[in-house]
Order: sequence, then C-alpha cells, then structure tokens
Amino acid sequence: MRTFVAIKLDDAVKSKLIPLLERLRRAEKGVKWVGPEGLHFTLKFLGEVDGQRLPEVESVLASAARDAKTFTLACTGTGTFPPASRSARVIWAGIVPEPSLMRLQARLEDDLEVLDFPKERRPFHPHVTLGRVKHPSGLGNRGSQILEKERETFFGETVVEKVTFFRSELKPTGAVYTTISEFEIP
Repeated sequence: MRTFVAIKLDDAVKSKLIPLLERLRRAEKGVKWVGPEGLHFTLKFLGEVDGQRLPEVESVLASAARDAKTFTLACTGTGTFPPASRSARVIWAGIVPEPSLMRLQARLEDDLEVLDFPKERRPFHPHVTLGRVKHPSGLGNRGSQILEKERETFFGETVVEKVTFFRSELKPTGAVYTTISEFEIP
C-alpha cells in the first residue's frame, strides 16, 4: 500500500486555505487540486509498503513521537515548485520551519532510512500541497497573480500533538487518504 507520514491541519487553518483553493480552482483549470479533506502537511512520503512491514514502521513513528514535544506549526505564504517559475509543477502554502518540526522530520528521515526507506535528496521545504499542475506549460497568469497576492498571507496555526501514518489510494477523482495509525506527541 502507498503510505506517508503527516500532520493533520487544524480546522481553522483549513478554513482559511479553502477559500484560496476555490479562487485558484476558478482561475486554473489545468491543475489537480487537493480537496479540503486532503489538506495535510507531509513529513515523509514512504511510497509502497508491504502490510507486513507496517508494525516496524509504526514502531519508528511511535518512538519519534514519544521523543518529541508538542509544538505549533504556522501556515503562511504561498509558492510553487520549482520556485517562481512559469513551469510550476506544485502549488503550495508554506509552513514555517520551526526547530521542533525540523528535528522531528530529520529524526524520521534517519530512523526510516534504517528500514530501507531512502532519505529525500532534496532539502526539506515544509509546505501544504494545494495542487499539482498537469499542463506542460505550467501555471497561467491568473493563478500566478493569486499566489503573488497571497505570498505573505498568514493562514493560522496548528498545535501538533500527533503524528499520523496515512494510506493513500489514487483514484480518478483524486487521492483518498485513510489513517492507518496515530502517535501522540507529549
């Protein structure tokens, strides 16, 4: 099964991102937009994991969560990958790289590498994916203007008290995320 490790966003943050998503959806048709129920912050994408390996992954997640401390994530600004590019592939809302978040993410990278989940080669850039551009020409003027206008917008904060292990099923209507397990952060 296709899996990833994430943090669920507070409903107040989602309620501020949803109007932005709606404006972007009206402006840009060549984008696969994330639905409101799919808004989350990914710490580590694992990809395909055999069901028999779930307990060892869950053990790593439980240990990392136990050793972390509750912290707050701030969701602010918008952008794209690649950055400031007309050929954008991913549209995002930013997450401030708070030290507790960065330690937790680095711990997960290190501990999961021991289980043969390769470390991400690119530097970790905390974000909430809003959409994936499907058209080869990238993002249009209207979408780019909306993102530029929201570049500094504060969307709110989420108190992080859990790490969630998700299953992702790809469907024609978009990805469906199901919680496999959750791990409390003290």
